[in-house]
Amino acid sequence: MQPEVAQQTQESGKLEVHGSLRDRTVQSSALRALAEQFKDVSFETASYQEVLEWLKEGGLEEFRNLKLDFAEGDGEFRDKMYEAFKSGKILDWMIQESDQQALEAKQDPDNVSTYSSLAANVATYLLEQGMNHSEANKTIFATSHQTILESFLHKALIKIGEKERAEELLAEHLNGFAENQGFKVDFKLRDTEGEDFEVVIVFADEEYVLSKSQFMEIIGEGVELYGKLKKGFKK
Repeated sequence: MQPEVAQQTQESGKLEVHGSLRDRTVQSSALRALAEQFKDVSFETASYQEVLEWLKEGGLEEFRNLKLDFAEGDGEFRDKMYEAFKSGKILDWMIQESDQQALEAKQDPDNVSTYSSLAANVATYLLEQGMNHSEANKTIFATSHQTILESFLHKALIKIGEKERAEELLAEHLNGFAENQGFKVDFKLRDTEGEDFEVVIVFADEEYVLSKSQFMEIIGEGVELYGKLKKGFKK
């Protein structure tokens, strides 16, 4: 089985799995890559580590990125976050309340995750990956934690005027995506210098396109919130 797996990886082009600093996200990305790339391969008794090693022999690379991670904050903010999680409405709370709650609780911007900061982090991650366009035939499977990718998707939908679809997303996933749910992103450069681009998101078989300015607004709002939190935070 080992040569067959390696061969299929090589034939599919460069394949990367990305996750946060926590092992389970990289593992999930690798397993997701398997589901897409190796539908006809039987792994049966193979362990995750064995499969990962075979994939690496075939060209798979593993990366960890802080922008796909999260920070819980502390005190009242953290308590309310866990209360929302236990009630099955963590994404609802993250989108509707977390920015303001962080400001009111005077959270450390370097130790808290909110709707705007998560969306900005994902956008920055996508920008970094998209601008690294020297390898055209590259597929990335990225996995994160509940509310992180969803925050970006929700804010992206709002930016392009799809408020109703954003509300549907929230209503359908009050506690975030399930393990096998997500969306695809195609970062399209419009010129060789990378001065202009658009971001195409495919979610639930529907395509949504963000212009460069709409995309950069998401990053800008995260930076703006960081500044407000930094101003209010006292060690």
